[in-house]
Amino acid sequence: MNYQSFFSRAASGMQESAIRKMGMLGSRGSDLISFAPGYPDPASFPWDEFAAIAADGFKAREASALQYGPTRGYGPLVEAIGGVMAARHIPSKTDETLVTTGSQQGLDLIGRVLIDPGDVILVELPTYTGAITAFTNVQAQLVGVRQGSDGIDLDDLDAVIAGLRAAGRRIRFLYVVPNFQNPTGLLIGREKRLALLAAAARHDFLQGASYLVLGAAAAALLRVALPPWVFQHLAGHLVLGVLTMALLAVVLALCSEADAFVAASLTMLPLLPRLVFLVVGPAVDVKLSAMQAGMFGRPFAIRFGPATFVVATVVATIVGLVVLR
Repeated sequence: MNYQSFFSRAASGMQESAIRKMGMLGSRGSDLISFAPGYPDPASFPWDEFAAIAADGFKAREASALQYGPTRGYGPLVEAIGGVMAARHIPSKTDETLVTTGSQQGLDLIGRVLIDPGDVILVELPTYTGAITAFTNVQAQLVGVRQGSDGIDLDDLDAVIAGLRAAGRRIRFLYVVPNFQNPTGLLIGREKRLALLAAAARHDFLQGASYLVLGAAAAALLRVALPPWVFQHLAGHLVLGVLTMALLAVVLALCSEADAFVAASLTMLPLLPRLVFLVVGPAVDVKLSAMQAGMFGRPFAIRFGPATFVVATVVATIVGLVVLR
């Protein structure tokens, strides 16, 4: 019986996992050591430690050892992940954390929530086989970008994006593995990472949500470019921290959504400077200033801008001192 007629269009285009095929090849002989699927050496397995942990769990008759668990992941593990993220100055919430069964499930979920059929996904040449399977299974079109000895070729990235946009194609995102890229093993250096971040922000300027992309880029740049002692110094001097964040809001002056990326990422600073940043930013927003200049004239906007900055800073500081005590 031909069961193909029962399949959906999406299912008919799905591909078998290349990792599964490589795993089957490696399981044919115990003397074969295959680096293709990334299997660890069985001699490195902590058999005794695992046996002791399992024995303790069964002896205590702990129900959670065999019972269905939360779909977000084991509670103590989710909380531990939050601690790791906080140590890296990455804001996270327990109810927004999801533990996946390996990276492949994470890639599959990304494809399901971000990709529409026909979307273009840019990938490195070569790229991870698991990502190819996950993205093509949701009917994305993968387009490759060359790599150099230091990682993805940014000139080729520019050329590929220009060609796709000229053809009217929708580029959804660029998939990059910066740490020990699979399968090449390349590690992208700091300078190349910053250049890649700038390229991603630059190319997104022509699309929707560009201010959000720039806000995320600014947040990442601040965290990478400034040494930790700068934030520690600002955290220890409240007045200096408030003034610095107020001025930073003027320098960025993007939009309230973009400012939120920056404020949320600077968790090492007290709440008051971040509150001032969020208040001053929208008050001196570049789009708002342009509207003021168009409606009331440029001389008015030049005078009104500094006055707005002072009032917003002072009011946000006073309110913050009262409310955030």
